Amino acid sequence: MPRLYHPGFTGNQRKPVQRREKESRNYKAATIRYTPSLQLFYDVVATGRLVIKQAIKSSQFDDAQWALKVIRRLPSNTRVRRKYFFNVIKTVKDITIQAIKDNKLDDAKSALDIIQQLTDISTIVGP
Repeated sequence: MPRLYHPGFTGNQRKPVQRREKESRNYKAATIRYTPSLQLFYDVVATGRLVIKQAIKSSQFDDAQWALKVIRRLPSNTRVRRKYFFNVIKTVKDITIQAIKDNKLDDAKSALDIIQQLTDISTIVGP
C-alpha cells in the first residue's frame, strides 16, 4: 500500500489542485469584469465635469444640473465619488470667483446654487 505523501500518489492530491485552478480562473474573470466598469465610471465622471464646466461657462444651468443628476446615480466607490465632488466644487468655485471679478452676478449666483446642490449630494455620499 503506498504512503499518502508519496509524490506518485494522486488520490488525495487531485481535489485541492483542481480547486486552486478554479479559484484562480474565477479571480481572473472577476478582475476582467471589474476593470472596464471602473474605467467607464471615470469616463462618465470626466464627461460630467466637462459638461458642467461648459454649461456654467455658457450659463446653461439646466445642463449642469442634469450632469449632476447623472453622476449622482452612478454606483461607485465612495472615496472616488468624494474626491470627484471636491474637484467639481473646486471648479465651480473658480468659476464663481471669475464671475464675481467680471461683475456677472447672475452667473455667480447660479454657480453657488450648483455648489448648494453638490453639498446636498455629498451628504448622501458621506462625510
